[in-house]
Amino acid sequence: MVTAAAYRHLIQQLAAIYDPGEAQSIARIVIEDALGQSPSSDKALNPEQLSLLEDITARLLKKEPVQYVLGQADFYGLKFEVSPAVLIPRQETEVLVHHIIQHTADLPLRLLDIGTGSGCIPISVKKHRPNMAASGWDISPDALDIARKNAVLNGVEIHWQQMDILNRPAWKNTGKWDIIASNPPYIPLRETHLVPDHVAQFEPHLALFVDDADPLIFYRTILDFSIAHLHPGGKLWFELNEFNAGEVAALARAKGFAEVEILRDLRGKDRVLKMRN
Repeated sequence: MVTAAAYRHLIQQLAAIYDPGEAQSIARIVIEDALGQSPSSDKALNPEQLSLLEDITARLLKKEPVQYVLGQADFYGLKFEVSPAVLIPRQETEVLVHHIIQHTADLPLRLLDIGTGSGCIPISVKKHRPNMAASGWDISPDALDIARKNAVLNGVEIHWQQMDILNRPAWKNTGKWDIIASNPPYIPLRETHLVPDHVAQFEPHLALFVDDADPLIFYRTILDFSIAHLHPGGKLWFELNEFNAGEVAALARAKGFAEVEILRDLRGKDRVLKMRN
């Protein structure tokens, strides 16, 4: 089978579970990244490539995300290793990273990413602001293992630390920061039905969901941490759940943060909150 025919056949198979545009995008990623071929190529695939394609297709048809199948994801122009231990980096988080970079000079500032997962936020910022001293915290040792690999992969030095931000006594002696960023768990369990199957079935629930009784627990906690651990005039950045963005902004104002502003993503949804200590 030639590559172009394999590409078309894969799209047809994926169309059973994905919309046409997404099926085409996933198929292109597989052909280019896994097989190293152009989707329009008339080059015949060898037996090894055909076997690999068969294995990949079987996993994709079970709705396993293509990033987990291939073990990598693209984010802000960089490659990141991913596994089910970390969330797949998304375009929404690229919006957060973009704003942090655009509003930050290349100075020896200290940045902390809370709930770092794959490390995509501090690594991407550090790549564009090399004079910054960046750190990433996560409760999951498996996530931190992935983050460490991604720092090496992208040629940046990041300080990683296992930390449960909800454990307030652990905040002692953690220092002061110029910038704190976080994409915390923010989907209430009652909204699980709104989450696509391939996300709910395969991505880490620890990084996705919060209890219905207190869906703002991570935002509130990180706001409290930042009051004590941001330098005067320091910036705090959140990725937001579009459904409670206004509540988070109101909470930040009530706690005394200034210049609180909600920024929208490319689809016009409330996605990023920036504020100053």
